[in-house]
Amino acid sequence: MTKFEAGKAYKTRDGRTARIYAVDCGGSFPIHGAILSPNSLIACATQWTVKGNSCNSFIESDSDLMPPTEHETRGNADIFASEGRIACVPLTYYKGEGLE
Repeated sequence: MTKFEAGKAYKTRDGRTARIYAVDCGGSFPIHGAILSPNSLIACATQWTVKGNSCNSFIESDSDLMPPTEHETRGNADIFASEGRIACVPLTYYKGEGLE
């Protein structure tokens, strides 16, 4: 199962926007979509593995999809805080990286 969803936009490793059209195409690269140029005038069709690796390479690439991020809020932290809490810091993590 992929952590990416069709119809949503994600960022690539180098910060470009990638729109996902399908996540169930099968084969080694079941995710299909397009990476938009910085000015959004040109879209380059591409494919990715279920982990978001670009079809250009099975190693780290600028065109890799970055997983969606989750942001903890101060309100959520307050709900679960213990009496001994000494700080509340912003936390960003990636879904599927052991934190669910």
